[in-house]
Amino acid sequence: MTRLAYVEDCLPGETTAERLRFAERHALPLEVACRPELDVAAVAASGLEVVTVQAYGMHDWHPLHPDPAVHERARLHLVEAMELALRLGAPRVLAVCGFGQDVCDQPFESCRDFFRAVWPAARARGLRMVLEPLSPLRAGAMTEPAEFQRLMDELRESGEAEGLATALDTGHLADGGHDAAEVFRTWRHPVEEVQLRGAGSHPPEAGTDWGAALGELAEPPEVAVIEYRRPIPAAECSEMVARLRGQISA
Repeated sequence: MTRLAYVEDCLPGETTAERLRFAERHALPLEVACRPELDVAAVAASGLEVVTVQAYGMHDWHPLHPDPAVHERARLHLVEAMELALRLGAPRVLAVCGFGQDVCDQPFESCRDFFRAVWPAARARGLRMVLEPLSPLRAGAMTEPAEFQRLMDELRESGEAEGLATALDTGHLADGGHDAAEVFRTWRHPVEEVQLRGAGSHPPEAGTDWGAALGELAEPPEVAVIEYRRPIPAAECSEMVARLRGQISA
């Protein structure tokens, strides 16, 4: 059954301690971002389950970047995220093809070759990796679901794809003009994680039955993770958690 989790820096609260207390009160596992602002010691000491580590530095370092030297920095950051996942007991790391509109000449080939090269490092650590497509508002290439599925086709056809899956973000899909339920219905690769977010990085819409939308996937994702960048009061967060938990467990 799909479990509900929350991105740590999106939780209500001015401090890490306040955010972690909210997660503990609501029995919420965490997704955390591998970046300097993360209080790793506090998260580790909290005893809260960490389900995913985001390779957050791929906002800056990624295989879509025109400078090949940046691709190596992206690889090093992904390995850093893997080591953080091991420290926090997280089973997976989340990566993207890249951010920004300035992209290399062969974006598909660059992403394919990059993830083929970095995937063994995750596998050697016993970790899983999920790749997330972004919207055209965030990246200049690799944003269309069909193109991203083609990328997964080529990555997985090597026969060494165990543990390599996708993460789908409902906000990125909406920003790209796609209906999440329709994309879920036609998605042919394993989806381990769905990030629940509204268009424009708002919280997921209250009027949507997200449980029904997730039901369009061939298999239920392991986790549905709340993520957004438009803060709402803690009371509304509590109501949202209860609503979404009820929907995905129905």
